[in-house]
Amino acid sequence: MQTRFWLLLGVFSLVLGCGGGKTDSDATGGGGRDVKPIGDLTYDTGDETSDRPSDATDQKDPWADWNVDVPKDQGQTLDPSQDDKPSQDDDPGPVWDPGEAWTPEQKEPDDDAVGGCDPCGYGSIAGMTCAPNATAAIPYVKVWVDTVDCEGNPVVISTYSDAGGNYRLDNVPCGTQTILMKKGSFEHAFIRWVDKGMTTIATSGDACMPKTALRIAIVTGDWDQIQAILVQLRFHFKLFDGQSEGENEGVKLLTGKEARTQTSGGGTFKLLDDFDVVFINCSPSNDRMMTEFGNAISPVLRQFVEQSGSVYASDYASIYIYRTWPSAWNGSFPQDFPGSSGLGGSGRQVPANIVDADLAAYMKKSTAIIEYRLGPLTSIVGTPGAGTNIHLEGPNSAYGNAVQPFMISFQPNGIDAGRVIYTNFHNEEQVISGGDLSDMAEVLQYIVFLM
Repeated sequence: MQTRFWLLLGVFSLVLGCGGGKTDSDATGGGGRDVKPIGDLTYDTGDETSDRPSDATDQKDPWADWNVDVPKDQGQTLDPSQDDKPSQDDDPGPVWDPGEAWTPEQKEPDDDAVGGCDPCGYGSIAGMTCAPNATAAIPYVKVWVDTVDCEGNPVVISTYSDAGGNYRLDNVPCGTQTILMKKGSFEHAFIRWVDKGMTTIATSGDACMPKTALRIAIVTGDWDQIQAILVQLRFHFKLFDGQSEGENEGVKLLTGKEARTQTSGGGTFKLLDDFDVVFINCSPSNDRMMTEFGNAISPVLRQFVEQSGSVYASDYASIYIYRTWPSAWNGSFPQDFPGSSGLGGSGRQVPANIVDADLAAYMKKSTAIIEYRLGPLTSIVGTPGAGTNIHLEGPNSAYGNAVQPFMISFQPNGIDAGRVIYTNFHNEEQVISGGDLSDMAEVLQYIVFLM
């Protein structure tokens, strides 16, 4: 990952030069499924009365708005060279509009400010750290310039974007500068000309994270599709079949089978090594995959996170969490959280407290509404292990409305390694309605930005 980053900076260095540059102008119904206990855990009996459909073909197609089918070969790469979306020519429709764009405050120019850089002087850079769709802000991103001042001395000017993605760098030497950004697995750099005594605004285009800022793998599931959120944000990703019997593409990915082609020289590369993030969707196949292949999957996932990869799992994918990192949670993940009353029924809306102060600032509220539909879903029962954070919590009617976590995360190898995130809710229910982003769609975007 670091190699990709510094190679990118090497390319930028070839185009550095003096001269004027262009700045951005834009700146209670329980589920119908029975469960049986295994110790303090539970598993699905496969009761035909389950609210959840058993047919994997019933899943909602995230590409439906583009009038295409989900690729039959779930292991095919979505072409990052495509300008806007993977292998598609049709516009997926308007992206969420968060309202009027933030406009950085313009500072009054110095008395001798004339722009340019002769003689040398200092200016400012202001902008927004944003997703490829140029509307969703990515919060708390480190932004910096590593350069030399007007006397030729090395200098680093750095800051972090706020909850809305806004940032400002002052006292930046005039001339061509490379602005660097990093948050977790996200890395980006772009070039701007800085005029003396003036503010350069960068809020769109190459100032946003590129569509390929993360190398994303997704293990498909019957009842959840995180790819719907990624399509909205316009990140590129690769799908791996996690629903077929036997050693499917998801199993090959998670057990570290050798990659079809190496991404760089030096040693044997595995499929999982080709990615920065893996999303595991909720599916009844998760239990089977971990029962048959868990002894191979868990050590590969642990090494992936240790080497700065990040993992997100939802609902029935909890088995990856408690089998791979058992010390992260002092409790169990029984499948008894009530969902809606049946297929096609209205969702059950549950209020949640936003425990994560950064998330609360990002959403500009202290509570959120989560919608639970197909059930039963997974309860998170117990207490967090050392280093495990609770981001959202709320009442669980299966336990007398006791307040329990809905979203947790941890970094088992410290802050310099990868992150593991788990939610007991899905994303396909968290819809965008009337142009407004639902609370939980906003939470899910925040989850992507944590990776």
